[in-house]
Amino acid sequence: MAHVNFDGLNLRITLVPPERRAVHMREFVVPRANLAWVRHAPDIWVEVQHDIGLMGLGFPGILLWGTAWTRHRRDFCVLHGPGPGLVIGLRDHAYDQVLLSLPDAEAWPLFARLREVTTEDARGATEPGGTGT
Repeated sequence: MAHVNFDGLNLRITLVPPERRAVHMREFVVPRANLAWVRHAPDIWVEVQHDIGLMGLGFPGILLWGTAWTRHRRDFCVLHGPGPGLVIGLRDHAYDQVLLSLPDAEAWPLFARLREVTTEDARGATEPGGTGT
C-alpha cells in the first residue's frame, strides 16, 4: 500500500512497486496551496464515479490505482479493497480529488492534520491581511 505523508508543505503519496508499474509514476505530490478540503469516507468505494475512464489498473471493489476520469472530474486514486479512506479536494491542480484507501488508524491523524491546514489556509485567504484581500 502506498505511503502517505504530509510534511506541512506537500502531501506526498509514494507508491509501492506494483502501484508504480500500473500508474507509471513513483509518487504523486500535491503542494499545500492546492489542498482545498478533506473528508473521511467510511466506504471509499462510494466515492468512485460510475462510468469512469481509467489510466492505470482497476477491478471494481478490489483495487483502483491511477487516474479515474469522467467528463466533469479527474481523480487520482490509490484504493485497496473495501473499507475507509480519505477524499482530498484540490484547487488549481490538474486533478480534482485524491481518493486514498487508508485504515482508520492512519486515516484519522492525516485527516485531522489536513483539515487543520485547509481551514487555516481558507481563513488566511479571507481575513484582513490574508492573500484573498
